[in-house]
Amino acid sequence: EGKDFTVAFEQLAMRFDDDEATVIRLINSARSPASQSIWHKRLGNIYRKGGEHPKAIAALSEAIRLNPSNIEALNELGVCFLETGRNEEGLAYLKRSLVADPHQADAYRLLGVFFYRKGAFLGAIPYLKTACANDPDQKESALHLMMAYFFINDQPAYLDAIDQTTSKLSDDRAVLKFAANELFTHGYFADTVKVLSQSRSLFTQDPQMLALL
Repeated sequence: EGKDFTVAFEQLAMRFDDDEATVIRLINSARSPASQSIWHKRLGNIYRKGGEHPKAIAALSEAIRLNPSNIEALNELGVCFLETGRNEEGLAYLKRSLVADPHQADAYRLLGVFFYRKGAFLGAIPYLKTACANDPDQKESALHLMMAYFFINDQPAYLDAIDQTTSKLSDDRAVLKFAANELFTHGYFADTVKVLSQSRSLFTQDPQMLALL
């Protein structure tokens, strides 16, 4: 019973506890390098969400030292570096994560969104497509893939992606809102107005979207 309670407590802490002291205590009580690695990753996540990137990088680096196959730690460390402008290091860790597990979706998603945000839409598409293939529930990847097709002017792929993304999200409003925001952000003002005008009834309670008209 004591062991079962410990396991249950650790599972709850992993999901919900953002207390640094609690996680450090769990690191110190962990019985294997793999378990310590998991908790160092959790600690790094807490630091990153709190904006303490140097601490996050140290904790995540220790997680990877303890378990070089800790995919979540590799991905989170990659994100830490990207968030602090250290792009080469960030991309290297995400690609290292793909070597460790080529069947995952998260690193493909992160790489795809990174290149998308840089305006490298052609470079983003293969990563986003693979993320969607590896995990059919990848909503963020599907949305970015849809708009990447628009921005490279691949109309057939864009229209097909709209159908697939709408089906995946089961929410026309979410798809249209994302499309309108991306169009506006990238300076496609006429297309923004067109999307919103055609779907005005979906946004009657959304002043932010109506303001774009």
